[in-house]
Amino acid sequence: MTHDVTTVVGHSLGGAVAARMTEDYPGLQARTYGAPLLHTRFAKSKQVKSYRHYGDPVSFFDRSAVMLAPDRLNPHSYEGFGNQ
Repeated sequence: MTHDVTTVVGHSLGGAVAARMTEDYPGLQARTYGAPLLHTRFAKSKQVKSYRHYGDPVSFFDRSAVMLAPDRLNPHSYEGFGNQ
């Protein structure tokens, strides 16, 4: 059976799992939201596109993430990412 999955998406711990899956499957892309990743601007993965809200303590160390302002009082919410 062949699966045509090219992108996996996850929030928080699910985002970390999605990013980790790209290491095992080189053709896979990941999109993460508020994930606890340790990426720097210089060691950025081309397979992982990450987003985080300002003030999110869970994704604080993901320095390569695109940072957005949260819509609500909870900066770790999955809401407010729009069409990212």
